[in-house]
Amino acid sequence: MPVLAADGSHVARVVEPLSAWNVLRVRRDFGDRAYVGLMATNVTRAEKSSDYPLAAPGQTLCPLSAQAAKSTTLVSPGARCFDDAYVAAADWRWRSPGGDWASNGQVLGSMLAHGPPRAVPDGTVIRPGDVGTGVTGYLGKEGGQHWVGDGWGGFAGRKFDDNDVGYNARGNVVLGGVDLEYRTLVPWSELLETHTRLEGWDSTNVAGLNIGSGVNVNTAGKLANFWRYFVQIHARPTRFDDREFGDGAALERAAVVAGNDTRIQSDTTKAVAVSLHGRPEALEHGGYNFSADADLLLRVLPQLDFDLAPTFTANVGEPRYATTGSVAGEYLLGHLDAKSVGATLRATYTFSSRLSVIAYAQLFLASGHYSGFLTYLSNPSGPRPVVRLDELRPAPPPSSNPDFEEGALNANVVLRWEYRLGSLIYLVYTRSQVPNVSLAPGEEATLDLGAARRAPAADVIILKVSYWWG
Repeated sequence: MPVLAADGSHVARVVEPLSAWNVLRVRRDFGDRAYVGLMATNVTRAEKSSDYPLAAPGQTLCPLSAQAAKSTTLVSPGARCFDDAYVAAADWRWRSPGGDWASNGQVLGSMLAHGPPRAVPDGTVIRPGDVGTGVTGYLGKEGGQHWVGDGWGGFAGRKFDDNDVGYNARGNVVLGGVDLEYRTLVPWSELLETHTRLEGWDSTNVAGLNIGSGVNVNTAGKLANFWRYFVQIHARPTRFDDREFGDGAALERAAVVAGNDTRIQSDTTKAVAVSLHGRPEALEHGGYNFSADADLLLRVLPQLDFDLAPTFTANVGEPRYATTGSVAGEYLLGHLDAKSVGATLRATYTFSSRLSVIAYAQLFLASGHYSGFLTYLSNPSGPRPVVRLDELRPAPPPSSNPDFEEGALNANVVLRWEYRLGSLIYLVYTRSQVPNVSLAPGEEATLDLGAARRAPAADVIILKVSYWWG
């Protein structure tokens, strides 16, 4: 694709090479209550590395899409920037003859090949030929009038990575949890059904460092007017984020001493339907997290509906990583005041059973301001440390501006026409925007609507035609 060079000219650059994406799925059923399956995925890239620009003598610059850490990646001339990726898995599902008990799980393996090492924010480096493994399992009592529950667990090794075809939030994790629920499924008073649950979960990395745990007590139900509610109280003890610094060092995160999660939803079959959700959390040593969202569905006409979904988040007061210090091994942190606001609008108009148009627009603004700076000095040649909050010391502000500001207005419009049975034409307009906005030294980040005008954007029109023989 053409990119703007420093001298103002446009030059052709490879964003991603020609790639083949393959998925194979085989499943064997055992009656109607159980099966075992196998799955394999593969991404093979026909990479022409000579197309990459020369960054310095003896080095070429990889495209940004090849960089897991989103930082500059340099390779030797002729070396590849992208890995081939392979994943294999076996899975099962089983239900008892009476239907009350169920189990499922999966065993997985992954491998990268032929490309550069891939750095992970927890300090792991996955090199070509490294094999990663993972496993998940679940056993639950899902039937019965009142008492149900389940237990679950999982493991993903340091080298496990299935994100080329699929999505995995992280490797290097051992996690598990249990749930116990009392429910009523027979209507009584103004309630059609109720669900009251006690939940507990815990997760560590492979080294045994706690990266998250908690206890939830919640209740949910449906009313006779088809409104729904959900109310939860929860607590989260101190945990460590081993991806905060991006090099394997771990930062202690404050405990959630009191949290609430409440959602109310009206009858979704009506012409107007509303959903409201709020989640406040109080943190140990001060600070708080808060998120809220809503959804308004309007069925204006039988063939026309609108869906508006605003959101807001605030994370205030916790020390978070800002930048590297002035000496080797120094981390500089600041008390972060991060906020975001957004709104998503969807609209659908159906001209006929074969002709419709769908429009989607999303406005997103975010900002993060650091203050009250702190420092931690580690041994740059030693193992990456576990940084505790009481070990941080006051520090002057950095010379560079660590604040961040984001703004994006993304949109999609899709016209779908089934011009004959099974044959389709799609005309698509897409506007996508890079949300990051550069800030001047000393400029404080704010929720600025103008950020959506300053960030670069790309407009694309796509025509897709399919024809069905038969």
